[in-house]
Amino acid sequence: MRNFSPILNYSLFLFLLMFSSVKSQSTFSIVAVDPSTGQVGSAGASCIAGSIIISDIHPGVGIIHTQSFYIAQNQNYARYLMNQGYSPQQIIDSLVANDAQNNPQIRQYGIVDLVGGGRSAAFTGVNCFDYKGHLLGTTYAIQGNILLGPQILDSMQTRFLNTPGTLADKLMAALQGAKVIGADTRCTSLGTSSISAFIRVANPQDTTGQLHLHLNVNNTPVGVDPIDSLQVLYNMWVPVELISFTASVKAGDVVLRWSTASELNNFGFEIERSYDGRNFFTIGFINGSGTTTEQRNYIFKDQPGRNNIYYRLRQVDFDGSFEYSNTTFIEGIGGKDYVLEQNYPNPFNPFTVIKFYLPFDSNVKLKIFNILGEIVSQLLNEHRNAGYYEIQFNADQLQSGAYFYSIDASASGGNRTYKSVRKMLLMK
Repeated sequence: MRNFSPILNYSLFLFLLMFSSVKSQSTFSIVAVDPSTGQVGSAGASCIAGSIIISDIHPGVGIIHTQSFYIAQNQNYARYLMNQGYSPQQIIDSLVANDAQNNPQIRQYGIVDLVGGGRSAAFTGVNCFDYKGHLLGTTYAIQGNILLGPQILDSMQTRFLNTPGTLADKLMAALQGAKVIGADTRCTSLGTSSISAFIRVANPQDTTGQLHLHLNVNNTPVGVDPIDSLQVLYNMWVPVELISFTASVKAGDVVLRWSTASELNNFGFEIERSYDGRNFFTIGFINGSGTTTEQRNYIFKDQPGRNNIYYRLRQVDFDGSFEYSNTTFIEGIGGKDYVLEQNYPNPFNPFTVIKFYLPFDSNVKLKIFNILGEIVSQLLNEHRNAGYYEIQFNADQLQSGAYFYSIDASASGGNRTYKSVRKMLLMK
């Protein structure tokens, strides 16, 4: 099906392409993960209708692309192996050794998962049509065949690596990098890169039938590039257009500022902090503006009490769907003082988390009081090494109302002491 006689008219050309899609070559695609968010994603395009068939997403685990002379048996086998915990390279090795038609050299695969911060592998059979090849990174695999040349894959990789934003933003940019007439050489005479394109992203808690992002252009009219059509759908999908997110230090506090150009069904922003850039936890919430086409500006202050902090925003819609911002990094805050943070959430019912920072090894007492000054719970009375701590408090046995929590810390050796009290509100 690679070459067509000039006497075939365009209608017959399209019919043959669509009819033979399950046995023909899907052309350029990318699979990728974001270890910081746990998102996994997939995007691709082809001069064959319905190229989305190659995409097999496993939320919270990884993605598999089985392309070039696609057959369902190989894809199903790869899915089974990923569900069994095999690595991307192990899956590919087994696919090659157990090809459903005993002809692995006409296949092409790209696989990536989240294990250990990302693992990837790809395979391009020697009998795939030229140009053929693949590119690998720790968190992505880019592959293609029947291409104009290696510049298609190179451009996809450059766009993916250099585009700021979410995993979805990067995948969409990678496809744009391949939007060249004849990127799939079969589409050269049509004046497009391809005739079908897709993008899919899953959050860790998603199911295979309900993904965070699932956009598909199954086929396009003559002269319409499906990547353009997909971009239009993507622009309509993005719920909140975040135009800036910055962090600065003032008097020992971290001041986070962000702005949106527009918002759609925006419930609000959860502010998340990390000390290693991988493990994030929520430290606050700011209400969103619902739906608006006007610019909105937001601010949040944090007292992290130590150096080298990562922050990101988790934007949440009213329907519970969410999207992460870029991560921003602050260094050199200080970290020489004790810190008792405001509990979160607050108000709470019945669980809340109290966080504190010890710049020295210290003896620590952490207590809960009612409004009469009576101790209702003693959470800590022990020696703790210097560091950052989180203590969960369960108020299931207490009545609704205002309470106070206090910390009394003294550094080993007695050269530093610290006392602080904060208010919390239990609402049942």
